[in-house]
Amino acid sequence: MNATEKQAVIDRNIDRLRREYPDDFNEMPECHLRDALDTLIDNPEVADTDADHATLPLLWQLACLY
Repeated sequence: MNATEKQAVIDRNIDRLRREYPDDFNEMPECHLRDALDTLIDNPEVADTDADHATLPLLWQLACLY
């Protein structure tokens, strides 16, 4: 996946998370969520799901760990 494709996946998922978790989305800075998505894309073995199915709690956990 090239950088443009990766950025599109991250942007798409940030928008999805903002819609799915409207009350909780702003609890963590968006840059940390983007970093967590980037980690998940580059290292799919760190979770049992992919970026398109990651939940906000999972990304919070990844953001804290990585």
